[in-house]
Amino acid sequence: PGWVVFTAIPLVEILLSIYTQEGKAKWISISVIFSIVAYIVLGILTGEWWKVWLVFFIIPIVAIVAE
Repeated sequence: PGWVVFTAIPLVEILLSIYTQEGKAKWISISVIFSIVAYIVLGILTGEWWKVWLVFFIIPIVAIVAE
């Protein structure tokens, strides 16, 4: 399916950046992957996709805390 290719491009870059970056950037990359996985899993389990998008607030929170 086309959506797999569409989502694989940024995900591969984020996964590679986890191994090449250090410090704050590494934790932000990990939080992005965690947010995407949590969004998909929680959305499938609960069926309430419109509430689950709040998990993406993890990304800026981690950026602030890591600073």
